Amino acid sequence: PPLAPPPPSKPFSSDPPDATHWVAEGHAMPFSSGVSFPAGYTKSISSAVNYSGTAPVANLVTVPIGLNGQVNVYASNGPVDVVMDVEGWYGPAGTSSFTAITPYRIADTRPGSGEPYAGQTLAPHGVLTVKVGGTTPLGNTNSGAGVPITATAVVLNVTVATSDASGYLTVWPAGLARPLASSINYGNIDSGNGTIIASQVIVPLGSGGGISIYNPSGYTNVVVDVEGWF
Repeated sequence: PPLAPPPPSKPFSSDPPDATHWVAEGHAMPFSSGVSFPAGYTKSISSAVNYSGTAPVANLVTVPIGLNGQVNVYASNGPVDVVMDVEGWYGPAGTSSFTAITPYRIADTRPGSGEPYAGQTLAPHGVLTVKVGGTTPLGNTNSGAGVPITATAVVLNVTVATSDASGYLTVWPAGLARPLASSINYGNIDSGNGTIIASQVIVPLGSGGGISIYNPSGYTNVVVDVEGWF
């Protein structure tokens, strides 16, 4: 069904009454696993996010809306603190349909990667703006293989490849105010206290068909692959 991504600051309470599903970024700490499911329905056996220790972890979750426009969150072990950020909704009022594409790389900041934005490692409090709308895979002249300039939002796979400090990334539409929500959380990969980690992100396209990525701490290299568009 169609997806209508809201502005980053749009609260859950303002989702339309005819929305059938909502897309959220969930964060949890610590331990074990959590499940999201429609309010009033039986809890599913699948986990929505798995976690351990004291490090925050995030995951993108798409879940049907249940009774009274609500969803339930179940933690297998506790106590657990949860942060949930709404990123979009599905429903009859949506204006954009999803188009899946063969994934291709639009950014890899690692020096010598040979990909767009190579060598542009994110410094502490650094921002990288990546053009997505109107791009095609490197070496591919088929305009239908990429993301059209008319796209309104994209589905990305964002990977933290290296980092010398623990932190998070925030991904949001270029040209707009940065939201408070994190898109991916990670540990100190370079010291061995963290591992390479990836997360799926759905984000509206901003100025010039671009998205921005914010890194609050350490020197961090990111890899971004586009998987589809709305």
